[in-house]
Amino acid sequence: MQLATPLFTAMFYSITTVQALSVIDNVLVVTAFPLYFLPTFVDYTGLYPDYIDLSLFHQIVLVYVLPVAFVAQTATIWVTVLVAVNRYIAVCRPYQVRHFETLFQFARWIET
Repeated sequence: MQLATPLFTAMFYSITTVQALSVIDNVLVVTAFPLYFLPTFVDYTGLYPDYIDLSLFHQIVLVYVLPVAFVAQTATIWVTVLVAVNRYIAVCRPYQVRHFETLFQFARWIET
């Protein structure tokens, strides 16, 4: 019994990319909370005024969480593009999947 058929491989990559997209989106949501929600919450309610005064927590958030948020945002965009290309190939070119087994063959297909 051979499990590495093109259909099985395509399904595996499709599921893996969607799972990666969900993990990256969760990272983006978690990092957006201290960056965007907390300052607005403090301004609106007046609670925890020390948060805005460049406290140690706010400095740590800006130094360590902001780059992670930007990386997660960029990764979300590129994984979404990858899922879109994967779905385009699966829907519009289902019989040519075997030609896309290597990256070099896929690049040649894009050039034509």
